[in-house]
Amino acid sequence: MHYETTSSVEGNSYTIELNVSSPNFDASYNIPPTGTGVIVYMDKQSSSDKKSDYSYHIEALKFGLLPVWAKPQDSLRVKKGSGLGAEYSREVQQHQAKLFNCRKETLAQARTVWAEPRKHTRCVVPILGYFEWLDLKQGKIPHFIHLPDHPLLFLAGLYSHNTNYNETEIVPKGEQYFSSFSIVTGPAKGEGKNDMLWLHSRKPIFIEPNSKAWYEWLSPDDCWDEKKLETCLNTETNPVYETFQWHTVAKSVGNPTNKGPEVIEEEKEKQQSIASFFQKKEPKDRDQKTGVKKESNKKKALKDDVTESEGADNHTKSSLSKRSRMPHDEGASGKRKFKKE
Repeated sequence: MHYETTSSVEGNSYTIELNVSSPNFDASYNIPPTGTGVIVYMDKQSSSDKKSDYSYHIEALKFGLLPVWAKPQDSLRVKKGSGLGAEYSREVQQHQAKLFNCRKETLAQARTVWAEPRKHTRCVVPILGYFEWLDLKQGKIPHFIHLPDHPLLFLAGLYSHNTNYNETEIVPKGEQYFSSFSIVTGPAKGEGKNDMLWLHSRKPIFIEPNSKAWYEWLSPDDCWDEKKLETCLNTETNPVYETFQWHTVAKSVGNPTNKGPEVIEEEKEKQQSIASFFQKKEPKDRDQKTGVKKESNKKKALKDDVTESEGADNHTKSSLSKRSRMPHDEGASGKRKFKKE
């Protein structure tokens, strides 16, 4: 079925094709490495050089790249029907655990594991937002970063269609290859608005839909050159970073089995303002309203006894002046609250 039609900077219309019948995709709000995500890439319908013959494809695949050259280490042990699919999965996941992120700096190197996918298998990864953990002395606090006015963000990515595992158990029945992807990240330098260095030293690289960078990055005929590091993977003046918003979320997001919409909701726990850490607290034995030191119960009782004794001896009546007691709030303890910038 057709999913969406967009117009390019040159006025052409491109159609995104969506395979909604894929049995291998389970929608999730929390996708860890080796989990299943979605990419968008561009393909040609014919040998024509007309850009109108390009079309978009949406594909469900695994997060963490399995390079096209990777082969089973022991093909006999991972043949279909051997019952050793789990052992094979661990073998593949060793690749994926190392290659779920691609550094922009590494992508610039001549000899790199990314040399093949950067040529013709570039993609974008549509997301609602992403999670990052702020590392503090009192522990790590998860944040959800998103754009409030746009339902989707598009990360720069690379993908792979590996055919070397087709006779193994982890290539789904009916599929032609094992599909996987990685996202491209750049350094956060602390320059400009919302550079995110306060949160992490790295940040994903976003590409604006229908921009010149979008088509240069996705065009399968547009071969790799180092200029794309700046024209497509711009981390300095990228306008997407200007409108970021974020909020804290529950730590349960650290468990990948929690993948419902609640994981992106703002944490509702009441938190103490950071200003309260610098407020001078009154001692517990002083009146909060007057600041005058209160009498202890022991001293007060002793004074009452003395007064009554003197009154009995002298046949005089004595009374004590008593202050009104105010409810004493010792101050609520809690965690620091980080305001949105």
